[in-house]
Amino acid sequence: MQHGEKACDSTLGIGLRLGRRDSRPTYGHHWVAAALLLLSAALLSTPLLAQEAQIRKNLPARLPGFPTIDRVIKTPIPGLYEVNAGTDVYYTDAQGDHLIQGHIMATKTRIDLTAQRIEKLSAVPFDALPLADPWCGNKAMAADG
Repeated sequence: MQHGEKACDSTLGIGLRLGRRDSRPTYGHHWVAAALLLLSAALLSTPLLAQEAQIRKNLPARLPGFPTIDRVIKTPIPGLYEVNAGTDVYYTDAQGDHLIQGHIMATKTRIDLTAQRIEKLSAVPFDALPLADPWCGNKAMAADG
């Protein structure tokens, strides 16, 4: 090390190798950063998991015959959760006290957000389509031309 240069500070596992031309970062304790990332992700997802459990419990209990809930997703609208049951889309509050059955429109863009979600939920992967050639048994595109 030359006069005036500082040594690499790796107290958090990330620092620069000063005195070298490449000045590449060093990652001595990358596990610390990974652990902090996992911990913060877990803390952020805990409220969603609690709300999802509450919604999954309350809706079927309060609405006999309610379809099986496949997933619960927090929407960009504060306090509103999307509930998917097959290709059906419902909306509810965090406790499952209220159920909204209908479409949500983004007024600025005039986009039917519910229709977008239904389209995504009902999409079938191309590979799953039954496009087998009846004569060869190979998958072929069924098109004229």
